[in-house]
Amino acid sequence: MLKKIIPTLASRESKELLCIDALKGIGAFIIAFFWHYQHFTPIQEFPLSSIFEISCTHGYLMVELFFMLSGFGMALGYQKKIQDKEIKFFPYIKKRFCRLYPPFLVALFATGFLECVHITQTGTTFIYGNFDLYHFLLNLLLLQNGLIATEWSFNSPSWCICICMLCYILFYIVVYKGASERSLFYKCIIVLFFAEYLFFGMAKPIFNAQIARGISCFSIGVMLSYAWRYKDRFNYQYLGKILLLLLIGGYIAIRYNPYITGNMQQLFILGIGPVIILTSLFHKHLNIIFQNKIFVFLGSISLNIYLWHYPVQCAIKDLDLLFSLSLDFSSILTWSIYVMATLAVAVFDRYFASKCYNKVFSTFIAQFKANSAPNH
Repeated sequence: MLKKIIPTLASRESKELLCIDALKGIGAFIIAFFWHYQHFTPIQEFPLSSIFEISCTHGYLMVELFFMLSGFGMALGYQKKIQDKEIKFFPYIKKRFCRLYPPFLVALFATGFLECVHITQTGTTFIYGNFDLYHFLLNLLLLQNGLIATEWSFNSPSWCICICMLCYILFYIVVYKGASERSLFYKCIIVLFFAEYLFFGMAKPIFNAQIARGISCFSIGVMLSYAWRYKDRFNYQYLGKILLLLLIGGYIAIRYNPYITGNMQQLFILGIGPVIILTSLFHKHLNIIFQNKIFVFLGSISLNIYLWHYPVQCAIKDLDLLFSLSLDFSSILTWSIYVMATLAVAVFDRYFASKCYNKVFSTFIAQFKANSAPNH
């Protein structure tokens, strides 16, 4: 399978930019298999916490990295097309919607079913509450956390999908309304400032930390795309070496003195996250490592890992209760089973089920257009 997939990816993007896919895959892996493994509440510590301590304690920051990578990719892929009026809004948003929404929708229904099974066994949901029709409707409309509601519900890790769609819409509007490269850069700085210093700490619809995390990091990703486009104007390979040393030094400092960071989330947004992306792009040897087929393949299923890891956790927990398996979630064996199960579901969803999704959605959209067309 890898031989069939990787050449396609390599022909679509330059090899240097494959590190963006790789970072998405690594980020999804950390969130699903380290940070959110705490959902199982191991009796003892996480089986690999001594090795991957930072991933276990600060893995949530990979969501910030994901938003940055999304902004970076959208700026490179669509900014010029939008500025030149080569792509209209509905084809643009339809492409993003059809990529994100079908797997999100199926994972939502799967989560609902598995939570019902869990409720019959325990009387409550597995992790996240707010299991009602109102919150199901919010999830269905991609309004579950940030735009209207500010609480966790159903397949809660998928909240970033609705924020991504908002960022895509705002990006198109700003660029289409005549934002030059320089003005777009300045607007991103303004958005970053307001998101960072006004939205964080609030918990109201639209004005809340989830929105702030999304639009601030997406804006940073857009700004980072300028460094890539104009890299020939400076010694970017030398910069890559300096940034790698900074990353290594920062990791050692955080690993052995975690209190040195202060506000870790803000530090990651304004410093560590951008440095990770630029180092991956500009450091020659690190970039080559991220071109490895395993990393690129992991990146190709990153969205599916992110959407399906919580339903897989629900399924494992339901089976544990139904059959009285008494699984030891502190063991490497149980962790490995969970990882393999999630990867298997993600691969199936990405490369097999997606064909059904696309066919159904294409048919639905074609039928909708036919019914909406005026009768003559």
